[in-house]
Amino acid sequence: MSGASTITEYRQQPEGDRSRSRGGNAVTRRQAFYGTQKWKDIRRAYRKSVGGLCERCLACGVIRPGKFVHHKIHMTDENMDDPTVALSFDNLELLCIECHAKEHDSHRYTVDVNGGCHCKREAPLVAQE
Repeated sequence: MSGASTITEYRQQPEGDRSRSRGGNAVTRRQAFYGTQKWKDIRRAYRKSVGGLCERCLACGVIRPGKFVHHKIHMTDENMDDPTVALSFDNLELLCIECHAKEHDSHRYTVDVNGGCHCKREAPLVAQE
């Protein structure tokens, strides 16, 4: 799937642009990407393509619903304009709350009780339903 038009919209914003606002918090280009219809459509299609189950748990024989469509190569301001990183099914995996929290449990992120990741330097990312 191509996301060139979506990516182009954000490429045109200056690096580190925090001019958009969500609930009083400044929003980065990367965070804004996660709110686009293109990402929501790809996320929904990917979830359906893998049957809605956490891929890591399933690989271990555990059946658990997936909640987060996760980028294997983490999205950054530097790589978000690359459709092979941002929009390719090859770079996505569906994770449950626990697996997503384990993936992002590092010095750069805090993980809330629902498995949502929050970069310590940015406003929280929108939870995926």
